[in-house]
Amino acid sequence: AKNLRELEERTRDGRWREGLVSKSVCIEGRTLGSVGVGSIAGEMFRMAKGMGFGRLLGYDPYAPRERAEALGVELVDLDTVMRESDFVAVNTFLNDATRGLVGARQFSLMKKTAFLINTARGPIVDEKALIEALQAGEIAGAGLDVFEEEPTPLDNPLLQMDNVVVAPHSIAWTEECIRDNSLHSVRNVMSVYKGEIPAHLANPQVVDRPGFQAKLAARRS
Repeated sequence: AKNLRELEERTRDGRWREGLVSKSVCIEGRTLGSVGVGSIAGEMFRMAKGMGFGRLLGYDPYAPRERAEALGVELVDLDTVMRESDFVAVNTFLNDATRGLVGARQFSLMKKTAFLINTARGPIVDEKALIEALQAGEIAGAGLDVFEEEPTPLDNPLLQMDNVVVAPHSIAWTEECIRDNSLHSVRNVMSVYKGEIPAHLANPQVVDRPGFQAKLAARRS
């Protein structure tokens, strides 16, 4: 939204504001859309409210409507998210159904002033179609933490575009994130060791299995 790449380059080269035509946009009152309305999207929407976004849209065929309503999110189809959003964020899993989910057709629906943000997984977005959409001016820009191939080749056209902000699949990394991930892992292991159900389970269906319950009971005894 703030076109930081160009502004940083101007400052570092000493051009300052010479001939600068502002390409920054205000996010207040804008529409934020998400492809996926899971826990990560939920956190994004919560923060977005404080930033003044006027409308929140989400596409997720599996999201409970009650949860979306609690977040202030309108559940709509994918075309509506792409067509009506000023910022489209990809926040979904990568699987057979989502691979290439955002492609040439979806970019053709977006506003020419809209931005795509992908911090999920690269192959969810058709990278060739994204490059073509940016080169043709179909969308205003993109923010990418992920790519179809990682590390992405140095000759990837996305790395040369002034209206694309990139990162090496590391946006979530903070000192606190790394520390907390380690702590959560240890706490989960200790919970099982003490015969307790861990707080974070990748496969919660295991809890009801007799074998798992027997192991927990043995630990407690």
